[in-house]
Amino acid sequence: MNCNNECLSDTDNDGICDQVDIESCGDELELNYVPYSYQINNDLCVYNQGCT
Repeated sequence: MNCNNECLSDTDNDGICDQVDIESCGDELELNYVPYSYQINNDLCVYNQGCT
């Protein structure tokens, strides 16, 4: 961000600065769910396998 609170880098033009625009799990039932993520990638989710 610059002194006027404008993004210096927003490669996907979604209005979220690249520094905080990271992919994370969007499935709220999974172990690594991130509730306030802007970039959802459920391939990154860690699923609880339960007992074996």
